[in-house]
Amino acid sequence: MVFTELLACLIPKLALTITGSDTFKEVIEKMKQTGETFVVLLENHFPTGIFTERDLIKCLAAGIPLNEKVRNFAKKNLVKIREDRPLAVALTIMIEYGIRRLIVVDQKGKYRGIITHKDIFEILDPELFKKEITAAHFTKNKPFYYLNPNHTLQEALNLMVEKNIGAIPIVDEDGKPVGILTEKDFIFKLELSNLSEKIGNVALKEVYTASKIEPISQLKLKFKNLKVNHLVIVDEEGKAVGIISTRDLLGMAKETYASYMENKFKQAKDLLYILPEIVLEILDLGYEQVIYWGSAKAHEIFGKKIDEKSVLEIFDQEDWYRVFGKLKKLNKVHKETIKSLNGHIFEVSGSYLKLHLEGEGKIHLVLRDITYNHRYLTELKSHAEFIQNLINSIDSLILVVDPEDGTFKFYNHTVFSCLGYDKEEMDYKTIYDIVYWPYQQIKTNLQMVANEGKEIKGERLYLSKTGERIPVETYAFRLILDKSYVAISSKLKPIYQLETLNKELTLCKSQKEALSVLSKYLLNFIDTLQFLEISPETGEILSTYIEGDQDLWKGCIDNKANECKAYSNGILIEKAEILCTNVKAEKYLDFFCYPLILEGRVVGVFSLIRKLPLNNLEKENIKKMLSNFSFYFFNLYLINKLKELSHTDYLTKIYNRLFLQEVLKKEFSIWKRKGGTLSIILVDIDNFKAVNDRFGHFNGDLILKQIATILKNNIREMDILGRWGGEEFMIILPYTSKDEARRLAERLRLIIEGTPINLDDNTINITASFGIASLPEDTDSLDDLYKIADQRLYKAKNLGKNLVVFE
Repeated sequence: MVFTELLACLIPKLALTITGSDTFKEVIEKMKQTGETFVVLLENHFPTGIFTERDLIKCLAAGIPLNEKVRNFAKKNLVKIREDRPLAVALTIMIEYGIRRLIVVDQKGKYRGIITHKDIFEILDPELFKKEITAAHFTKNKPFYYLNPNHTLQEALNLMVEKNIGAIPIVDEDGKPVGILTEKDFIFKLELSNLSEKIGNVALKEVYTASKIEPISQLKLKFKNLKVNHLVIVDEEGKAVGIISTRDLLGMAKETYASYMENKFKQAKDLLYILPEIVLEILDLGYEQVIYWGSAKAHEIFGKKIDEKSVLEIFDQEDWYRVFGKLKKLNKVHKETIKSLNGHIFEVSGSYLKLHLEGEGKIHLVLRDITYNHRYLTELKSHAEFIQNLINSIDSLILVVDPEDGTFKFYNHTVFSCLGYDKEEMDYKTIYDIVYWPYQQIKTNLQMVANEGKEIKGERLYLSKTGERIPVETYAFRLILDKSYVAISSKLKPIYQLETLNKELTLCKSQKEALSVLSKYLLNFIDTLQFLEISPETGEILSTYIEGDQDLWKGCIDNKANECKAYSNGILIEKAEILCTNVKAEKYLDFFCYPLILEGRVVGVFSLIRKLPLNNLEKENIKKMLSNFSFYFFNLYLINKLKELSHTDYLTKIYNRLFLQEVLKKEFSIWKRKGGTLSIILVDIDNFKAVNDRFGHFNGDLILKQIATILKNNIREMDILGRWGGEEFMIILPYTSKDEARRLAERLRLIIEGTPINLDDNTINITASFGIASLPEDTDSLDDLYKIADQRLYKAKNLGKNLVVFE
């Protein structure tokens, strides 16, 4: 079939060309001399525009003077095709765009000639028209426009322009055709200066007609033998009922072109449920896949010149072959991930239409840009791995539960050793399988913790793999990750007689509270207690806690803990065993120092003083208390760290989006109850993608961290700062008017603009744009508050960036 032939083999004709200086009058004269119905505008051998008889008709109807330059009206959005493309591509583009001419260029884009629908029509294989439909097929549901001899040329011209048609039949009072007026007539035969002339005086001529029942094969022969572009369709009485052109007949090739029309509607139905942000249509040529159409959004993302490009100039090769393989196998894909060469990540859905031609098929793709979502999910996954490692280091049983269905998001290794389940078994368990308690009470407690943020402590029975009921002390609290979960920390009940102390420690919510409980029990045995909190990284003393008779203890070290033997050796120091030269207490006093060790590092030292010597039984009781306290202390430390991580952005160490949403809801509720003002500021780093592309993602992360630090160090103590997503930050400003928010935003903008950002090997300057919204000045709706701030942020971007927009 001719579809496999390359366009270069068809010898595209060299159409009439003009330069940018030609006027309408000069172009009309050239058209009359050559018989051409269009001209191509060339600049340095490259086609830059095309001007057709239809464009001329529109300009004449609009009254454009004949001395105007044609280049101002030549179409700039040319539809071009490379000479090395098969005819199948040309036919597809003509059908899809509804055009009559294609400009043929070489691989460098230089002008090679023109191929028209008539050229293709002449060489189409007759088999394409073997489906014997009749002329009535073309007139059905198609508007038919005609005039009578008393109408003027101006009226005919206006009708052509309004309806975008190339020919108008002229009928007599009986409805029978007596003439025809075409675009060519206006160029070659008519006096353009006298458009008030009646068409009956100039356009009555022989009209070539075809019967409604004539088959398509005869219509094709008539066009070829009569050398005309239009046939008037008549009924049994000879009355005009329609008009058909060679372009209409060319479209008939679609019927054989793999039942193109039927399948096109089917595809549209398949894709209807997808939100079409970016749409691409691709022709599979067997040896290559070529983009031949893209939506406006596609041009925005991938560039203006994507038509005729290979998909491998747009997408990552490995990703494309994976998606293309599924398209060929299943005739469709749904929500596959694909990377582009410009760094974007897309979710792609689409379908594959097999064609009965040498060019193998046609692909429709709809893409959704998920670049920032993908990075957020990757970051969240890394965050989740960190949390899993963290809870594995806690000795308590840790269960993180989805309140909706009771399944486990996380659990630690202690669960395996205490309850006897392995990982595969735990993956199929829910909290209702583990806790020996009524289903409805468990569900109610989960909802209270997840939805209301309540914290619940108590004693429960856990069911082991063998069915044994194991007593535990539990503490449940809300943990915000990608949504709200319930974290349950459980400890097996103590086996030695310190149950009262343990119960009180179980109720503690902070390390300081636990230290106070321990002091109360230890002071039954000793006179003075000192606890030094020590930084495990630097050895600096972070805080000092003293209870009891403070006159007995004079202190032993000042700022650094390195000289403390309990700290440096990580072992219990007793007066009877080792003489510590740093002790400033009286020599008659008895003492010992006990190190608190977390993950192999000393994080604190207890120094216990008593006037009378401690006996061995007392020492054993104190050691048991301290050992037991260590367990609770470290769990509180890790749980508080886990809580902090759940609402902290992993990269910038400021609040994350989920926490900001919680705070915003809370502040909105307070505003609804008490009134006053509430404002938010959205901050977006300008040109961040370009900087990221130039300096790399590592330096991009450095920029995000430094901007976060600048914002954090320059807002008020009551303001809440967080990362909203990507390079966007939000500042929540309670009790703050729009004008106050504007002044703060402007101050932050100037600070960011004037602060150099240090990268690996460079120092650059960054700017940011700001959008402000306030209650009640702008709205009384929480949803609208964010939308307004977002709209103003984008307004700042559109106005040139590095701006604060508050109206």
